Amino acid sequence: MNTNYWVKASEIIDDGRWYAISSDKEFYSVNCNRPKDYIVTEGGPLVTFRSDNLVCDFKNLSVREIVVPGQ
Repeated sequence: MNTNYWVKASEIIDDGRWYAISSDKEFYSVNCNRPKDYIVTEGGPLVTFRSDNLVCDFKNLSVREIVVPGQ
């Protein structure tokens, strides 16, 4: 039954302080044409979950953009 009851499980605010353990040579070899501290402002049709050395078991997973009223 859909009760429209949502519980926030996580929040990430893109403030540009992302990091990469890889060297600059390796990081820029993927040719994404973005700097390491790029702030993502454009949306897209895909969501990617990455887990290093972690096993996840999702059930009824949904990803949504939350637009705060008045912004």
